[in-house]
Amino acid sequence: MLVNPPVLLEKPDCGQAGGLFLPENLKITAINPGLLSIATYLDGIGIPVAICDLSLSENINNLREMIKEVRPDIIGVSSTSAFDYLETLECLKIAAEERPQALRVVGGQHIGMLGKIAFEDSPHLQVLAKYEGEAVMEQIVSCIKNHTSLSDIPGLIVWDGETIYEDERVSSYVNLDSIPPLRYELYPNYRNFTPFVEESRGCPYGCEYCTSRFINNRRIRYKSPDHFETELTKAQELWGRKPIYAILAASFGMRVEPTRQLARVFKSADIKWTTELRADSAWEGYLDDLYEAGFIVANIGLESASPEILLRMLKTRNPLRYLDKMTSLIKRIAQMPNLALRVNVMFYVGETPKTIRETITFLAKNMDGIDSILYTPVFITPGSLLQKNFSQYEKEFGTKLVRSPYWEKRHLHLCQPSKYFSFEEVVYLCNALEKVFSTPEGWLASEIYHYSQAQEGLEQKLINGRYSATK
Repeated sequence: MLVNPPVLLEKPDCGQAGGLFLPENLKITAINPGLLSIATYLDGIGIPVAICDLSLSENINNLREMIKEVRPDIIGVSSTSAFDYLETLECLKIAAEERPQALRVVGGQHIGMLGKIAFEDSPHLQVLAKYEGEAVMEQIVSCIKNHTSLSDIPGLIVWDGETIYEDERVSSYVNLDSIPPLRYELYPNYRNFTPFVEESRGCPYGCEYCTSRFINNRRIRYKSPDHFETELTKAQELWGRKPIYAILAASFGMRVEPTRQLARVFKSADIKWTTELRADSAWEGYLDDLYEAGFIVANIGLESASPEILLRMLKTRNPLRYLDKMTSLIKRIAQMPNLALRVNVMFYVGETPKTIRETITFLAKNMDGIDSILYTPVFITPGSLLQKNFSQYEKEFGTKLVRSPYWEKRHLHLCQPSKYFSFEEVVYLCNALEKVFSTPEGWLASEIYHYSQAQEGLEQKLINGRYSATK
């Protein structure tokens, strides 16, 4: 049984940054695509699997009833971010109480980077997978069946009751085309969620704040256009053409011709969809094709408009070209009436009044083409290059960790980014700039696909006619 835990059952002890225009009574709803992919892969090779999704419930004890019903031999819990980490530990505790004979496994981007620290936090944890899960879970099942040692599986950390064994090798990766089209029906209440279809995994870039460079070794792997089309067709059979589809990719559009092939797939499917692009990708070669094929929300990670900050965060080696490309992309999208643009910006370590002015100036010059921005403080995530460089930044910029028992328990660190700005000032400024550079209508248009509860009745209103007033 694979478990997707709830998030933030205990509310944060600091002010919210980001998401100011969140519609009332709405909650982000998203399938855990990693769990669904693992479940599909295991099901495809004849291993029975069930998914327990707790993301829409604040009653974590619902897990107890499902464990009693399924009686699994292995219970795997996903922790993709600090926001579900404590809840993951509670799921392990419940699993140990209700089914002590079952092997308890965890994995996911956040807990995978914590490694042995997670065993210090939970006496109920037995196995931690540091990398991707499909091949690893197949190997774990094989070991359980054959009564062989788990400690020899690459990429695992195993506690045998006395000793913790860590295999330093990287886990095996499966060819993405070898995973059958996702069996969405395995996911409880899947129709309540935004449909996700995966285009690729990993990212070839090495941004300092991101953990993807370690998990994926700065590699990107693709599904073939044919396999992607098969999976999209399967999703359409279940959801139809009504919702906005989210295309899962850390960096969509890295290759021009395969992306144009995907545009033809989207056009044939006649759906509305969204994904994330890099401003310095070769978007000139395919953006028009994507637009004609139903591309309705573009998420772009600008992160900063300061050349100094862009170089520090390793976002690009050529910040002037990067910003020129971003300007051109904004102008081009502004000419596309039904394409909403959401720009992500980060308040980074070492910021000065000058670097912030550069970012604000850039946003002000381009604001007519931007529907919304999401402006957030940088957080120090475990295992990132930023965490490793933090002591250097303390000396150079006056950067400091903001100690918070709440976030310490979740292993996500707030920080004062420099001697010029406190964390409280950063939160206030992020929220203020979201108000300045977003409109409620533009923000909703950029974010609506996250909120499956809101799509009905609002989606058509957003698509029909609204952009002519804002662009």
